[in-house]
Amino acid sequence: MILEMAQGNFVFQIERSKEDDELEGLTVLVNMMAQEMEASLLHLRYINPRYNYKNLLQAAFVLDCDFKIIHFTTDAVDLLGFDDKFLNNCLFEHLLTESSILLLNDIKSELNYNNGSITVSINYKTKTDLILPTLCTISKLVETENYIISFAVILREEKQDFNLSGTEERNDLMEKLSYADIQLIQKVYDYILANIDLPLPTIQELSRMFNTNEFKLKHVFRLMFNTSIYKFYTTERLKKAHLLIQQTTIPLKNIADLTGFSTYPNFSRAFKNHYGFTPNEIKRR
Repeated sequence: MILEMAQGNFVFQIERSKEDDELEGLTVLVNMMAQEMEASLLHLRYINPRYNYKNLLQAAFVLDCDFKIIHFTTDAVDLLGFDDKFLNNCLFEHLLTESSILLLNDIKSELNYNNGSITVSINYKTKTDLILPTLCTISKLVETENYIISFAVILREEKQDFNLSGTEERNDLMEKLSYADIQLIQKVYDYILANIDLPLPTIQELSRMFNTNEFKLKHVFRLMFNTSIYKFYTTERLKKAHLLIQQTTIPLKNIADLTGFSTYPNFSRAFKNHYGFTPNEIKRR
């Protein structure tokens, strides 16, 4: 947990126990420290720019009828940190948090009922006891009693180097931004990244959503990121598309849909304008 915070990642939490002792008190303090450090960085007038896309890890487990692990991918080993010996014939629930273990019984019943597949949020526990939230697809394999559970995690690299320097006039304006202004833009920024596969609301709609006026929203966002909201949104969609093209075999038309483009020609044109080459020129797996 401390190492994660040292790398600027404050989203991980240590799982709480039901004990009331000094160790549990320390857990609470470490979790609070992560939250306070995140707030402190925001107070120092830095937007947390999250991370650039680096690599897509696609992990999967094959389970028998008792939900015991019989096969797994190397990415699953890398993400959770357990070795092959531990994972072989391990009960799947041993990799989960308590809340996800309780959910597992409902998942089994649902799969037995509809005999298809479901998508559900599952929290894994890593070997270092950190929590890894995922969105898993769980399916029953045809003509067997086995199941496959798969999920994808995007690894991140260094934070994006947004150029916050500029003219003296711009720097003076930056100094005058209030804490509330920084919070506002952080929320807008996070909203865009969390809904990157959906159409971007209009400036009028965004201003209503975040209880501000249109001029302030556009002005402060451009001041912080030196770009418009729409251009930032488009650039992030294209980054995600580039990653999916490189790291998966998903058809290009489906990638266009996944990244919020209404048609493939629109996607291909925007991609070429940004990268200088078309999506089908990228070498795929």
